[in-house]
Amino acid sequence: MHRIATIPLFTLVVTLVPACGGAAGDGFNTQGEAETAASTPSNFASLEAKAKRDAFEALDAAIGPFVRGESLVYDGTFEAKDNLSAAEDVPDDVLPEGPAIASLVFDADATGNPRVGLTVTSRTDGSHLELFQAIRTPHDAQVGFPGSQFTSFASSGSQSCTECLADLANRPSYIHVDLSANGLYPAQFGFSPIPSLVTASGDLSVRSAASLTFADLRVLTLLRGALSGFVPHGTEVVDTVTNAIFAPAPVPPHTSHLACSTETDYHVDRFIESLHPARFGVRNFRVDQPITVCCDSPEACGG
Repeated sequence: MHRIATIPLFTLVVTLVPACGGAAGDGFNTQGEAETAASTPSNFASLEAKAKRDAFEALDAAIGPFVRGESLVYDGTFEAKDNLSAAEDVPDDVLPEGPAIASLVFDADATGNPRVGLTVTSRTDGSHLELFQAIRTPHDAQVGFPGSQFTSFASSGSQSCTECLADLANRPSYIHVDLSANGLYPAQFGFSPIPSLVTASGDLSVRSAASLTFADLRVLTLLRGALSGFVPHGTEVVDTVTNAIFAPAPVPPHTSHLACSTETDYHVDRFIESLHPARFGVRNFRVDQPITVCCDSPEACGG
């Protein structure tokens, strides 16, 4: 694959007035088309709208429910551990005793049944524990394995317990946890599954949405990594979303290239106010100089 610098097809200057988010569509509910071939300034108006819309919607999905109070956030202390040492020659996985933050989210399981989930994340090391209740059977709870997303069994299987957790669907202002949940570790290497045990305890109190900061949101979203690219910039944190569009390009004469295309990268910045994260949005759409990309073999050309 070769890259050949080309003369810019256009000059594009965009000036955007920074705007605040906090509700889907605050200045960013724009129309846009798919990322198809575009080589004239008029086509980049829809590209700008699409870039802004996509970046804003992703950011709103990550933090909007928390800062609007749709998904409750809790603070308190928590600890959890499993008995992984019974299944592998390694220490038990733990969520260490200490300060923790938690989120309460309503969604559905893999079969579409509605449920409510409590994800507790340690402020000490970012380890987490997920607990779920089916809306139809709130007396039963499914409890995951504690640890990070890199823990060997953290996302495999689950434990269950009965009458061990308050009805989370009531969106309680205070949650006390003191449970033991039993299950099975996944069978490996032909051996029979080994009984698993997760214990957890803690006390969590609801936070007001207005009191949340970016530091809180970063810990809340560690499991999904939604805010990992943001860096401080004055009173804000900012990251850049980059995408590209491609268009067929003529093969330069007297070359061995089989095919060529024009690649044009475009960028948009997302911002969040550090101490008032309900103020978030996108700005600074910009487009790079097009680059011609050529391939010399069927494999490189995708054939």
